Amino acid sequence: ARAPSLDGLAQKKIAWLANQQANAAPLLASAAALLGSHAPDLAHYFYSTNATKPAPDAVMAHLQTCDAVVLAIAD
Repeated sequence: ARAPSLDGLAQKKIAWLANQQANAAPLLASAAALLGSHAPDLAHYFYSTNATKPAPDAVMAHLQTCDAVVLAIAD
């Protein structure tokens, strides 16, 4: 099922998850900067995980506290 849409960006927590492939982190950083320019009180959390393994439990637990998670898979 699709996650529900956010009702706005004010005071939201967004997690940005890169999978350590080339260009994934720069893509997320650019998207976060653009989004942050429209919502200055947006909280950003950046994570990088190995594409071949599940994210560690601590990362998964924190992701569940965020309002949205953006995943980048890039080469």
